[in-house]
Amino acid sequence: MGLLSHPALANLFDPEDFAKVERLQGFLSAESIATMRRSPQSLYSEPVWSELGRLGLFGIGLNDQELVSPKAAARSAAMTADVLRDDVYCDVDMAIYVQGIVAVQTLVFNHENSVARNLIRPVRAGEIIMCTAYTDRDPNNPAIATACDAGYHLNGQKWLSVNMPDAHLALGTFQDSEGRGKITGLIDLQSRNISRETLHRLGGPGIFSQGSMTLDNVFLPRSHVLASGLSGLRIWNRVISISRILNAISAVRSLSHLIVTVSADLAGRSVLNGAFRDQPAFRKWMFSAKARAAVLENSIADTLRMMAEGRFDEPRIAALKATATKDATALAEGARDLAGGGGTLATNEIARICTSLNCHKFSSGAEAPLMALFAASLNRRAAAQTV
Repeated sequence: MGLLSHPALANLFDPEDFAKVERLQGFLSAESIATMRRSPQSLYSEPVWSELGRLGLFGIGLNDQELVSPKAAARSAAMTADVLRDDVYCDVDMAIYVQGIVAVQTLVFNHENSVARNLIRPVRAGEIIMCTAYTDRDPNNPAIATACDAGYHLNGQKWLSVNMPDAHLALGTFQDSEGRGKITGLIDLQSRNISRETLHRLGGPGIFSQGSMTLDNVFLPRSHVLASGLSGLRIWNRVISISRILNAISAVRSLSHLIVTVSADLAGRSVLNGAFRDQPAFRKWMFSAKARAAVLENSIADTLRMMAEGRFDEPRIAALKATATKDATALAEGARDLAGGGGTLATNEIARICTSLNCHKFSSGAEAPLMALFAASLNRRAAAQTV
């Protein structure tokens, strides 16, 4: 996508930023990711994660001495996205988003907590690997935090968007048993009362899996509670919005690769004594895909520019994420229909892209609730203008 070079983001980056991104692109090249996909050693093993930390991936674009300002968050999101330019099947992006964006920025936002403050350096260095557990496995039976003298006891089941085998800690949200809202805490995954299960795996053994976590009376010390009440909600909304921008970027990256794949493999086919590229269905799909990719790329860049200028529009970001993942998924499914049953390379590529897009479609919020959030925002603005 090349966000660092996008005109809308001019003057946000300096030569050192470009150099750092280029070094990381070399480590996460298409060839490297393909090798990791075939390797029995997980991509998320401590040696690989430590090397990514040494190269400065986690929290890239952030200054150790500053809080996560809107400008710093925009820089970090754009640089992380450009580092992952070759991750066209979304093999590694979600885990890197968790560690490098969600975990780092949540810790920095909670810098007044001494435990969070002391974790920032080792998490950025890749020495401590983190997961997130924000979503309840059963919404009708949310995971509960019951207060005790020294903290909370945690019970219930949570989804793990990325179930990294060597992870040390998880950021999790829990419903307060007394109905005082949600709390966010740092959970020790080595606890005897925690069990993890792999539910879905993408690609080979080196690529991430999604899973769940069951907590049976797990003790959460008060010092490990990062935020609660309204303050915690504000922090969560800010971090999850940044994650949604990255989901949108991943969708557009996959869509761009899909366009290249369809052009290379399907256009030259012969259909009814003519080239497939001349068929109305093919031309209509190609026009729609290219137009949608261009619109989404510019919308993402404009949203990051707004963020850098301090205009953090969470409903707009929600709508952008929902639209990008929905449109990219629909175009991928359309391409699969165009490919037919020929069993070509493109058919296999398209199937992989469809699978990857589905993960981002539901990560950080599915389409319906995100669009409902955007619609409610428009209604509030309209009501304010009529007063």
